[in-house]
Amino acid sequence: MLRIVIFAAMFFPIATTQCVAKKREPLTWERDPQLCYSDPDTFGYRLSYYDVAVLVRATDGVPDQSDQPASRQFEVVKVAKGDKALVSTGDRIMVPGRREAKDGQLFLLVGGANEKGAKEKITWYGIVSVTSPCFEYIAAAPAPDRPPRERIAYFVGHTESTDPQIRDDAFSELAYIQYEEFLPLAKDLPAEKLRTWLADPGIADQRRNLYALMLGIAGDEQDIDLLLKTIGEPREAFRERLDAAMVGYLHLSGEKGLDYLEQTRLKNQKAPFAETYAAMQAIRLMWRHEPGKIRNEKLQESMRLLLDNPDLADLVIYDLARFKDWSVQDRVMEMYGVPPNNSRPIKRAIVRYLLVCAYDPPNNAAGAVPEHMEKAKRNLANLRKRDPKTVNEAEKFFYLAPKPSNSQVTP
Repeated sequence: MLRIVIFAAMFFPIATTQCVAKKREPLTWERDPQLCYSDPDTFGYRLSYYDVAVLVRATDGVPDQSDQPASRQFEVVKVAKGDKALVSTGDRIMVPGRREAKDGQLFLLVGGANEKGAKEKITWYGIVSVTSPCFEYIAAAPAPDRPPRERIAYFVGHTESTDPQIRDDAFSELAYIQYEEFLPLAKDLPAEKLRTWLADPGIADQRRNLYALMLGIAGDEQDIDLLLKTIGEPREAFRERLDAAMVGYLHLSGEKGLDYLEQTRLKNQKAPFAETYAAMQAIRLMWRHEPGKIRNEKLQESMRLLLDNPDLADLVIYDLARFKDWSVQDRVMEMYGVPPNNSRPIKRAIVRYLLVCAYDPPNNAAGAVPEHMEKAKRNLANLRKRDPKTVNEAEKFFYLAPKPSNSQVTP
């Protein structure tokens, strides 16, 4: 239960309003590990779903009527998005509800264009109170489909705004930009500002950790100690986006930094689950997006340290399959069905590890079948006799999709 709660907090931050998220493809073995998996609930993403977005001012109210809900009249002050044929400055709009709005109060109103010939040109879907500076920020913000360089440059300039709506929205936009999108932009990130923000004890953890990620990319060796201080020793209190800070730290410190994470998070049995998982996620990101920064063998070795942790063993086994670390094949077979590793998730993970191993394509010119593949096939045959139900369950939603130079495996 604890793991579910932590995952939810890591990947699905609390939304301020309801927003229909764009669907993403399910994770595969070859899919990039990410710091976040869904679109943010920011003003920019909300506006991308609608045809019209306007700044409106509350004017005269309309008395309650028995045949319709209470309504409020608003005047369009500015148009951020929408065809002039649909809406213009000065238009008066009746919106159901919002009777509590004070005269002169500003709101962001969004809606969708109706089909030609409809009684109303626009159906209004959502309204939220905003400040005038916030609306200007929204209207000038790059759309979600703009290049990361443009979006990062805009939002990083607003993450410490004195307007809380602007500050929180800009931070959320940056927080959902993926690690691989930051990497090419080291020279565009404001290293001095990031150092100042990290040195400020008043900055909240989630903001501090994202700034640490960016400084790890934009900074140099002199920043290692500052990033190490940001990560610090394990804490019981959950720290959102700690994995981001760890990735920034590893980007600058390399294997020496990974040694520190091993001692404080991976080998430390007293480390809280969230802290250990953050280190695990950092290793995944370094493996995928920073080839050569830390030796593959070192990353595999670090991940193997968590095989003895029954709360993480199933995830570790999946990662070792992604890393093509076939050196633990005997070990996972010894783990199978033996307490505390006798849970169904761990047993399914072991079966899928063996499936990936058994179909790992040879990379030698002769095409000879490697020993690890033959051994995996023998081990699978063994488990089919011992535990046919679990093997069948593990294979049920499992397929191999061939790629030109590798195999993509999807659970």
